[in-house]
Amino acid sequence: MAATLDMPSLGKFYRRQLLEDVLPFWFPRAYDEKNGGLYHCFDADGTLVDSDKSVWAQGRMAWMLLTMYNSIEKNPDWLKQCSEGVVSWTDAEAIQMLADLKNLFDAGYVNDDWQTTRDGNLPYKMAEGEIAMMYTGPWTSFAIQKLNPSMELGWFYVPDVKGVTYAGDNLDTFWSVTKECEEDPDKYDAAMTFLKYFYSEQNYTLTCEAICSFPLTKEWIATAGVPFQEETERAFRSSDKQIATYIGDEDTPVDFEKGMLLLLRSEWNSEVSVTDTAQHIQQLWNSCEASQEANQ
Repeated sequence: MAATLDMPSLGKFYRRQLLEDVLPFWFPRAYDEKNGGLYHCFDADGTLVDSDKSVWAQGRMAWMLLTMYNSIEKNPDWLKQCSEGVVSWTDAEAIQMLADLKNLFDAGYVNDDWQTTRDGNLPYKMAEGEIAMMYTGPWTSFAIQKLNPSMELGWFYVPDVKGVTYAGDNLDTFWSVTKECEEDPDKYDAAMTFLKYFYSEQNYTLTCEAICSFPLTKEWIATAGVPFQEETERAFRSSDKQIATYIGDEDTPVDFEKGMLLLLRSEWNSEVSVTDTAQHIQQLWNSCEASQEANQ
């Protein structure tokens, strides 16, 4: 005997669950009132378990709210929630950033070879006096002082217009274990033994000191590196906000970074206005995001 589905009853059930259970759980709990965007990692009791906000989840939540607005009812709260915390390259802040960046190029503060110069070349350029200032990580300071021990190095974070300091942190470099290794008990045990040794406090401290880098472990590890490293690490830990995402990381749509740089070069060469550049970047983002989702 074949079972039949009561579609009208199911429709009422899912609608009630959506409107009376799902939405009240997520909103307004998901809003990040301080930094913008939507949190999406909560425990069953509503406790926030992870404050990272992936780009994919931001778009998915905005799409869900807009779809409900268009297909269930014209609820103005859903429309407001759809755009709450969602940012665009055409926002005033992004346009101001693009204008400020163009001013740096117009004033001649940026080297012509900025796009082809790698971190490995920066210590030589700085030690030999080819450049006066660079945007990089603390690991280059050790190499500079080895090349030119008499050079005095200084550093600074650039605050925003409100005086808030944002410190960037590159945390996308990790060890990984292959599926083959995971499925082989002996190989997996050997890998875990190595990782425990690598991240042991004594060994990892020596590693960070040798490469003049910040520790990535959750527990605080005090290093005794060069003074420059110690000063920058203390400042990073005490900054107003630490940023661990950037254009080109895993949350950026595939091919967006390359296309964005081409658009920025047109702006810096005064071929395209700042406003038009912002619109073109947003269109590029949408296109790359749609292409990535279609290929998943």
